[in-house]
Amino acid sequence: HKTRLHIGQLVKETSAKLREASEADQDAEPLKKIADAKLAKDFQAALKDFQKAQRLAAERETAYTPPAPKEVLPSSYAAHEVENNSSKSFEQQNLLVTKRQEVVLLENEITFNEAIIEEREQGIKEVQQQISEVNEIFKDLADLVHVQGGMIAVEILPLADDIGSNIENSHSATVQATSHLKRASKIQRANSS
Repeated sequence: HKTRLHIGQLVKETSAKLREASEADQDAEPLKKIADAKLAKDFQAALKDFQKAQRLAAERETAYTPPAPKEVLPSSYAAHEVENNSSKSFEQQNLLVTKRQEVVLLENEITFNEAIIEEREQGIKEVQQQISEVNEIFKDLADLVHVQGGMIAVEILPLADDIGSNIENSHSATVQATSHLKRASKIQRANSS
């Protein structure tokens, strides 16, 4: 029982240290993150193996539990009363051992589930941090687009004014050219006649 409690404590401490290492790896290089994730998976696998071994030990303990020592009974008891008391005591002992094994298995399962919950919470925190980082990137991108849009508008307005004045100049030149062509056409008709 002491060993089981000690191992349960070790599981909690190891889970906490793995969580701390994972938090410290936020800014670390990807290879370090991968190594820590592998370490966490190996730890979970070892914990599962331990739980299987513990279940097997509990099952064997139940199977090989020696019968309760026969109490010294007065000679007035009949043989069948001794057998009934002995079988009741054995059944009670088996029931007690079974209950104890169930409690140990439940404790181990609780410890394992706590470790999984802590690991998942850490994963959720990492995802939230990544979402926050992506959100910041999009905010920066929106600011850049806004600034660039203002700069483009400032650059386009003078060009639009230049284009407008060029269109007006072209129009007046076209009007002049048309009047010159009309005059040249009249002069040419007059000369040919």
